[in-house]
Amino acid sequence: MRASLYGLGWAGLLGAAVGVALLPRLAPSLWVFAVAGGLLSAVIAGSWSILSMTAGTWPRPRTGWVLIVIGAIFGVVFAWQHRWFNALWNLALVLTGLGFIVPVGNRRRSDTADREGGVRPPIGRREGI
Repeated sequence: MRASLYGLGWAGLLGAAVGVALLPRLAPSLWVFAVAGGLLSAVIAGSWSILSMTAGTWPRPRTGWVLIVIGAIFGVVFAWQHRWFNALWNLALVLTGLGFIVPVGNRRRSDTADREGGVRPPIGRREGI
């Protein structure tokens, strides 16, 4: 059961990523574009959740890498076909994938309390009151 859910999660993640890559080409109107984009994003999130829950000792999913690879492949194909809007859309998909991979902000705070090993009181609270 776990293996079938894991496979279903990967199929959903890859299928939805391909759908997002082809979205500008498949959507006939802006309304369909918005609804289909929302649904595909929900499928990506759900697939990632299924993969994370069923992974166990298997490789954990990295949605950023999937988006980078799919976006790069379709970006090159669309650029080769001179479909510049679709190529730019897939470049944005690659940048979104990079955003999932690259950590944003400083995860480890280098505060004076950390260096001293103590805990500082919250701002606005006086000690001894």
